[in-house]
Amino acid sequence: MLWRFPLPIHAEESARRYAHQQLMLSVPQALFVGVSLQTGGVVNCVQEPFTIIFLHLTEKFPVGFLSNLQFLDASINNLTGDLSEIRHLNKLVSLQLFYDQFSGQVPSGLGEFKNLIGLSLYGNQLTGPLPLKLGSWAEFDFIDVSENFFTGPIPPKMCKQGKMRRFLVLQNNFTREIPESYGNCTTLHRFRVSKNSLSGVILSGIWGLPNLDIIDISNNEFEGSLNSGFRNAKALAQLFLGDNKLYGDLPPEISGAWALVSIDLSNNQFSGEIPATIGDLKKLDNLHLSNNNFSGSIPDSLGSCVSLSYINIAQNSLTGKIPVNSLFVEAYNDSFMGNNGLCSEILISIACFLYLKKKSAENEYRERSLKEDSWKMKSFHLLSFTEDEILDGIKQENLIGKGGSGSVYRVVLRTGKELEVKHIWNSGAADDSYFTVY
Repeated sequence: MLWRFPLPIHAEESARRYAHQQLMLSVPQALFVGVSLQTGGVVNCVQEPFTIIFLHLTEKFPVGFLSNLQFLDASINNLTGDLSEIRHLNKLVSLQLFYDQFSGQVPSGLGEFKNLIGLSLYGNQLTGPLPLKLGSWAEFDFIDVSENFFTGPIPPKMCKQGKMRRFLVLQNNFTREIPESYGNCTTLHRFRVSKNSLSGVILSGIWGLPNLDIIDISNNEFEGSLNSGFRNAKALAQLFLGDNKLYGDLPPEISGAWALVSIDLSNNQFSGEIPATIGDLKKLDNLHLSNNNFSGSIPDSLGSCVSLSYINIAQNSLTGKIPVNSLFVEAYNDSFMGNNGLCSEILISIACFLYLKKKSAENEYRERSLKEDSWKMKSFHLLSFTEDEILDGIKQENLIGKGGSGSVYRVVLRTGKELEVKHIWNSGAADDSYFTVY
């Protein structure tokens, strides 16, 4: 059997120093050894703690006889089978087996490892629950078990010693609530639990954790609201809360999280007005508030977000005018749709739908411009032209078709763009008529 690894080492320091070297040994499975760079010989690593880093293996994982192993990284290989042999390695400090092909459950004994501070198993096919005592003994630092099929509750005491920095369990099938202890874990830098089946009221303390740079709880079934804790979230750069059952206001204290780059609250039940203080977020690049119940007007201060390049506030109950600035001129086609109370007088290059109601009945075709009549305009999308441009073009000379429900005109805008405008007659009321612009 051929085992290939970058360096058989005594200490992790040496591993980093000589990581560019590679040694290749043919070793019987029963006599797995390490190589000491200091002696240049082969030593029996069962006799003392040692580290194996970046093992490159292509078969199953026979490590049951390495009882003193402290650091193990056999990631990004084609290793298969289960992790049952790991139960013998109870002196492990760090276990990294990401992007392999392991399946089955994590041994329950992993929860009794007294020295374990780091666990990376992401990108496998592992199932079942994680041991509830996992990470509760030592100063646990990180867990990343994303992209597996884990089920059951999240172990509650991984931040028991107050040292945990990375909490990543996204894309699994975890259920129940997030344990309350993590709402007080002030050392956390990354908190990602998206794409699970987690539920319950989201931890109120999580919004104000001072070192968090990402909160990602999207695609779960969380309930609850945001709070003023954001005033303490000085490191928070990414806030992903989409596709849950969250409700209530977006608190004005959101401006306290001045490092925010991305906010996604889409597909929830948030309500109230968009706070004017959001304009204080000078680093904000992405704002996604669609499919909620936000009301009131779009704050003019949003135009002060000088870094903002994407906005989507579609499908809310917003009213009033869309602020006139370069951001909204370049907004995406559907960014404002579904807010029937919104209107705009700015020119933006997207398709639109107009509803024009004629207040005084006149002859259908006239050589003069229809804008001399009184019209009521209601905008359902952002406009790429003004009302006058459309009405100026509704003339007999621009007629290109006629049917049972109305007539079609070709209208050329000042920009040179051509639109087809259909004048629809309302048979139920003689003084009503409609225009659809394509």
